Amino acid sequence: MLQIISGKFFGNGEIVHNECNGILYSNVTFHAMHPIEYGNIKINTVDWNPGYPCYVMSYDNCIEHIPKTSILVKTGDNVVIEQLKYILSFSLNAIFDENESKVEELCRRGNVNVQDNYISSYVAETFEMNRNFTRENWEYSIQFYEKMMHLARDEYRVVMRCLAAYHASFSVFSKDISLSYSILVYALETLSENFDEYSTSWRDYDQNTRKKIDVLLDNVEDDVAEEIRNILISNEHLKLSRRFAQFVLKYLDDDYYKAIDKRQGTEDEVNQAVVKSYIFRSKYAHELKPIMKQLMNARISADSEVFEFQHEVFFTYSGLLRIVRTVITNFVNSRSAVEKEDYAWYDDLPGMLDVELHPTLWLGKNNDFKFKYINRNFEALLYC
Repeated sequence: MLQIISGKFFGNGEIVHNECNGILYSNVTFHAMHPIEYGNIKINTVDWNPGYPCYVMSYDNCIEHIPKTSILVKTGDNVVIEQLKYILSFSLNAIFDENESKVEELCRRGNVNVQDNYISSYVAETFEMNRNFTRENWEYSIQFYEKMMHLARDEYRVVMRCLAAYHASFSVFSKDISLSYSILVYALETLSENFDEYSTSWRDYDQNTRKKIDVLLDNVEDDVAEEIRNILISNEHLKLSRRFAQFVLKYLDDDYYKAIDKRQGTEDEVNQAVVKSYIFRSKYAHELKPIMKQLMNARISADSEVFEFQHEVFFTYSGLLRIVRTVITNFVNSRSAVEKEDYAWYDDLPGMLDVELHPTLWLGKNNDFKFKYINRNFEALLYC
C-alpha cells in the first residue's frame, strides 16, 4: 500500500485524495517542531507522558479513478500503518507497533544471569527503553524508506515480506525462541530464493562423499560420469543450502566486519555460521527440532554474535539479527531506482480477489479469437 499511495503506478486519471491518520507507539523518543516527512507521509511527535512515546502518522491514502475499476473508496488504512511499522522498526533498529502493550512486552527487562525469554536480554539496543533519537537517525530511516519506494514492484513485495518476518520474529520470541530464530533465516532465504543467480557445481557436494564417488567414477566413461555428477548435484536440498549461503555472504560488506562492542565472527567463522543457521532452520521446519540450548542463553547472546562449540561456529540470536539487518539493507541499497512503473496496482489492494465464473456462464460467450486461453476453454468444455 505504501508504494501504491506514493503514486508511482498512477497514470493520468483523476486522483481521489483521502487524508488519514494512524498511531504507532515506540521505545524511542524524539521531539520535533515540524513533522518528519517520509514522502507523502508525515510523522508528528506527540507530548505523551504516560507510557511509551506515541507518534501520529498523517498520510494521503490517494487512489486513481480509472474506468477499468471505477474504484473510488479508500481502502487499506491498516496496511499502510502496518507496512510503515515494519520499515520504521527495521530502519531505526527499534520497535514500532500499533499496540502500546506490544512495545511494553518486548522492552520488558529480564536478567541475563537467569534463563528467561525476554528478548531485551538477548538484544539490548533494539529494545532499550526511552532511547533518544537524533535527526541523523531519522534521515537514515527516510533514505531507506525512499529506497523502498523506488524498488521495482516485485522487489518491494518480497522485501516487505522479509521486513514483516523480521518484526514477527520479535513477537514470537517469548513463546518459542527456535521459531523466532528460524523466522530470521526464512527472511534471508526468501531473498535468496527470489534474487540469486546461483547454480550448483560438483564442488558444492560434500567433500568426503565427493572424493569417494570420484574414485568410483574413474572407472566409468567420461560422459556417463558427468551425467551421474549432474544428477547428484541436482539434489534440491544441496541447491537450496548453497544458494542460501552464497547469497547471504554476497551482501556482507566491509562495514559488517568492523569492530563492535561484542564478540563477532571472523570471515571464516561467519561463513560456517551461515551454513549452520540454514541447517537449524531445516531441522525446525521438518522436525520441529529446537536450536541448541547454548543459543537460548541470554548472556551468550548479549555478549557475543557467535558461539563456538566442539570446533563449530553458530550465530547467537543477536548475531543472526545483525546478519539479517545487513543483508536486507545492502540488498535494498543495491537495487536500481524505478521512479514510475506500469503495474496493475488495483490487483494489490487489500480485499481484492480474482474470481472466475462457472464455465456455463462464460464458455459460450468467449471471444478468444487468438486462442490465448484455449487450454482453459477446453478444460471448461470437458467439465461442462
